Amino acid sequence: MKPWIVAFFVLQAAVMLFDEFYFHWRRGLPRWERIGHPIDTLSVLAVLGFSIYVEPTAKEIPTFALLTTISSFCVTKDEWIHAKLCGGFEHWAHAVLFLFHPILLLGAGWLWWTRERPILFLETALIGTFLVYQVTYWNFLWPNLKVER
Repeated sequence: MKPWIVAFFVLQAAVMLFDEFYFHWRRGLPRWERIGHPIDTLSVLAVLGFSIYVEPTAKEIPTFALLTTISSFCVTKDEWIHAKLCGGFEHWAHAVLFLFHPILLLGAGWLWWTRERPILFLETALIGTFLVYQVTYWNFLWPNLKVER
């Protein structure tokens, strides 16, 4: 296994968690982001799920590349909203995440190709947990917390 891949997964997660728990909690998320961010997470899970359940062959590389490309474009879709709602520091964090995103997915591709599934299972479980948090907190808990403030 390549330690740089795990280190990169951890670095990307750290920036993502900072974005979530500093910026998002501070400003709140409008409806579109409460829907859009879980869609981004699902696009990553599609790549990871493919990597776990499909055997790596030359025939499957185009599908992996397509899923990775779709996910990489998907994560940029909210920038129209972010342009109106975010300050410069949050824009910078998003830019870093946009740079990291395809590298993260290429790292997953390397793990898929070398059949190093334990790390893929762990990454999938962690991102799946984050998806459950995103949907639950922002769509069920936060609206009620917002009213109570």
